[in-house]
Amino acid sequence: MKDILREIIYRFYTRSIPALTKRTCHFPVVEGRATVILGMRRTGKTYRCYQRMRELMDSGISQEKLLYLNFEDERLKNFSLDDCQMILDIYYERFPGNRNELCYFFFDEIQNVHGWERFIRRIIDSENIQVTITGSSSKMLSKEMSTAMRGRSLSMEVQPFSLEEYIRFNHHLEEIPEYICDVEKSQIQHALNHYFQWGGMPEIQKMDEMDRDNALQEHYNLVTSRDVKERYKVSNPDAVDEISAFIFNSVAERISISGILKYLEERKINTDWTTVKKYISYLCDSYLFYPVALEDRSLARQKRNPVKYYAADVGLIRAMSLNPAGDNGHLLENLVFLQLHRQGYQMTYVQSQKTGKEIDFLAFHPGTKDKKLIQVSWKISDLSTLAREVEAFQSAGEYLNVAEKLIVTWDEEKTLENDIKVIPAWKFLLGKY
Repeated sequence: MKDILREIIYRFYTRSIPALTKRTCHFPVVEGRATVILGMRRTGKTYRCYQRMRELMDSGISQEKLLYLNFEDERLKNFSLDDCQMILDIYYERFPGNRNELCYFFFDEIQNVHGWERFIRRIIDSENIQVTITGSSSKMLSKEMSTAMRGRSLSMEVQPFSLEEYIRFNHHLEEIPEYICDVEKSQIQHALNHYFQWGGMPEIQKMDEMDRDNALQEHYNLVTSRDVKERYKVSNPDAVDEISAFIFNSVAERISISGILKYLEERKINTDWTTVKKYISYLCDSYLFYPVALEDRSLARQKRNPVKYYAADVGLIRAMSLNPAGDNGHLLENLVFLQLHRQGYQMTYVQSQKTGKEIDFLAFHPGTKDKKLIQVSWKISDLSTLAREVEAFQSAGEYLNVAEKLIVTWDEEKTLENDIKVIPAWKFLLGKY
């Protein structure tokens, strides 16, 4: 194993760090803590590490003070906690002068090494090394890190491209200007049309369109096989796929476990309430889906009510759905959710106890304490649709006493009574409202 590891480490220094599309997600760095980059597979965690390396090198730090290891490398399949010391031995053997210098180590998909957190904690405590680790499971910040790494890490999540990142990657515009004229608006809307169809998974952007659905379906298979079925030793893998199919076809709708059980029963899959709940948690841990619960001061009532789920990418929804054309309103709602999540908002949906009217999102930012009510509607040009949305705000807005009220539509813009702002999707997704 030591010869294999030496070959991998030495080869890193023969390669240049690739040029990259700038990601907008913040990279937290605090002395004495590991930076943890989380997110679904192939959303760009590795390339966010590369971006950080380039930033360090641009600031004058040599590549010799950097180290990158990818534990998805099949040559490291049998790598264990007992082997971890060899990483330090090989690195300082090659660069002995760096032992007293601040160095930067990047460990990709480190959850493949059982007990990894003890090694990382030891590095943080005893070496002059800033550590960055990546992983494809939110469990990295809960059970697996609860003892050895508690208080020793800061996390960030990498998602598929935002609209802004998509525009830059595909060279629709090199940067989003502060003031957007008609020509630039046309370019942005053109980009949004494609983004809305194919989503922001980085790996499919340069593929022919005929290959993209297959690639997205294969990506789903990779995520569920590696981060759900294998990781948790799932005894009923068919149930995982059918639960995923149900959620993909019900994005942005209220879903109950009893409804899923009925669906599984129709497909001759035998399971129980506890197992379905557990499998859904595994799918969410892998960043495939995100739950949004009912806003309720009573946690007991909240748990009894159906949950809405949103997918990590609209391209994945189309690729996995029985209706590839999709429901435009629900797909737009999914995009709005992802943008709010990317900005750090916590979300619930609101249902007025008096009228039963529903608002898609109550978004609360724990840092800024900003709070807003957001409704998503494909279009509100129809008077009955407009009246329904305004009535929902009147009920929910008064109930929660939230001043900022937004309706995100595909392309309409106006201000309604009670300071309800109607904004087009492109403005919301670019923060230009």
